[in-house]
Amino acid sequence: DFACLKAHLFFKDKVQLFMSTSEHSLHDYLLTTAQWKLAEHLVPILELFNDLMNIFSQAKVPLIYEVVPMLESLEHALDHVYNATEEPAVI
Repeated sequence: DFACLKAHLFFKDKVQLFMSTSEHSLHDYLLTTAQWKLAEHLVPILELFNDLMNIFSQAKVPLIYEVVPMLESLEHALDHVYNATEEPAVI
C-alpha cells in the first residue's frame, strides 16, 4: 500500500528502532539497506499513480477527453523514469 510505504519511510528512524528492539521480536522483518533505498526510489513513482487514482476515485469522474492527456502525462513521466541513467532501475 502506497500510504503505508510512504509513512514507513517518513518514520524510518523510529521504525528501525522499534523493530530492532529484542522485546518486540520483529528483527526478522527489518528492511535491509537495499530495501530502504528501493523504497525511497519507488515512492515518487507510486506517487504518479496515486495522484491519478485519487482523481479517478472522486464522485465526479473526468470525461474521456480529460483522461487521455492525464494518461499521456503518466506515460511520459514513466518513460522519463525508465530512461533515467542517474537513478537505479526501479521499473
